[in-house]
Amino acid sequence: MLRGLFLFLFVAAATFGCGGTLVEDNSPPNHEAPEDCGFNIGEYLCDFSYPDQDWQAFSPYDYYGDVMVFDISTMWCGFCFYVADKVQETQDKYQDEGFVYVTLLMEDASGNPVEQGDLRAWADSFGISAPVVAIDFDLYDLNGKKGFPLGGYPTFYVVNRDMKIENVILGWDEDLLIELIEDYL
Repeated sequence: MLRGLFLFLFVAAATFGCGGTLVEDNSPPNHEAPEDCGFNIGEYLCDFSYPDQDWQAFSPYDYYGDVMVFDISTMWCGFCFYVADKVQETQDKYQDEGFVYVTLLMEDASGNPVEQGDLRAWADSFGISAPVVAIDFDLYDLNGKKGFPLGGYPTFYVVNRDMKIENVILGWDEDLLIELIEDYL
């Protein structure tokens, strides 16, 4: 009887998570309901699912327990090119400590939605093996409830091991980004 109740509760929790497709119940401690998630500092990151450069579904909760940086960029942004050249170096330096660098590309070089070929070209051009993910404007929200509240490109979100958004950096500041990564590892 208790086993059946536990299974029901587990399936219900996995089904009614923070949105997106939750592969397993990796909900952060004390994360009680979907309305508790968001995209602002101090909130637990809502789950989402978009394709990566291998056209596989990427979900942040697949990396629960790792410190993550979400680099929101576009393919037309000059500073985003500069940052992309640093991605794999940063990933390689910290990956053994439980770190994942995730590039979220919002637009191609012409301002159109990113396609599979764009993701692969971006990853290959900059030697990135870390996730490069195609997102769209559904993951953008000025209030930070349904998506990231962007102030420009690139924008960086630092997420701790419990999926809580700790910091946001508008624009490129390599020293600050490295300091924050090291603080949360």
